[in-house]
Amino acid sequence: MECKVCGRHTDSESANFCEYCGTSYREAPKQEYRLPNENYGIINHENREVEEPISFGNWLGSMLLMFIPFVGFFVYLFMLLKWSFGGNVAQTKKNWARAQLIISLFFTIMIFYSLASVLHSPEFRQVYNTLYQ
Repeated sequence: MECKVCGRHTDSESANFCEYCGTSYREAPKQEYRLPNENYGIINHENREVEEPISFGNWLGSMLLMFIPFVGFFVYLFMLLKWSFGGNVAQTKKNWARAQLIISLFFTIMIFYSLASVLHSPEFRQVYNTLYQ
């Protein structure tokens, strides 16, 4: 057999590859070229479920929960957790509740940091000592 790439001969008629350059003696099967899907880029809107918009009153009630005296903060926190991680909640309300939790956590940390820095300041200690001694 004669190699089509390097031109060298081999004595074995049953050889699959050239001993010198490694090229295959057998013809490679032709690969079939397929056109891309003709529906590429077309969005099927038929099977999409349309989410019902959340009413103004629902949003207002959700935001006013924290203003209930004495228990409002705890009810608000419980409802935010329920809306964030609950199952049967509209996606917009779920995203809003998660954002509210993150913002609330950030402001809680900032308030505690500010309070701690004020309480440990020398000016506060001096005022405290003069008032309560």
